[in-house]
Amino acid sequence: MNKKLIALCATGLLMASAVTVHAEDTMHTIYTTGTAKISVPADMATFQVTVDSRADNASEASSANAMTMAKVRRAVIAAGANVSRLETTGYSVSPEYRYEKNGKSVLTGYRAHNVLKVQVDNVRITGKVMDAAVDAGASYVDSVSFGLKDPAMYQDRALAIATKAALRKANVMAQSVGKRIISTVSLYDQSENEEPTVQYRTMKLAAADNAVARPETTLEPTEQEISASVGATFQIN
Repeated sequence: MNKKLIALCATGLLMASAVTVHAEDTMHTIYTTGTAKISVPADMATFQVTVDSRADNASEASSANAMTMAKVRRAVIAAGANVSRLETTGYSVSPEYRYEKNGKSVLTGYRAHNVLKVQVDNVRITGKVMDAAVDAGASYVDSVSFGLKDPAMYQDRALAIATKAALRKANVMAQSVGKRIISTVSLYDQSENEEPTVQYRTMKLAAADNAVARPETTLEPTEQEISASVGATFQIN
């Protein structure tokens, strides 16, 4: 290849590069954002069951607590709790004291404290499961919350809606100036990626007298709110 031909080829490459850069510089784009917010009925509930046992010594308090918690565990499972999601979140055995007027402390016994987290996959029976725990000897039930078993599925749904909203806005903007969208340049997920809002309710339930029938505890599940935000750039003709 002679020097003249090499020079021509090099010149052609430079011109092609210049044309490409120029085309990118003059690309006409529209940037829009899209948001979405959806409400989804809760499909799971969690709550904590606490068993407190007291005795003259630590061994007796621990044994009594273990027996009661075993009953509670069997009861909530029979009532419909998710056995694979039962979780002990706290356990302790500690001395208890009474303080005299002269400032002296007197040992009065020992307390065993056991906390079990319970998940219910059918929110309609949450009250039933809670009542079963109390009837089996739980000291109290609290920290009731409603949530979603698969929040990612609903987050994806909200993201898709937000993306369509961004495209709709871009189409309106382009048509208003006699243009049309010819391609998508970029998409950005601007969501905060937070877990859906979980609503809490707290209550304490006293163990029922076996001789007195009491109505079943009823709870109203709350809806979970999920939001998404998208930033999008589109090329127009």
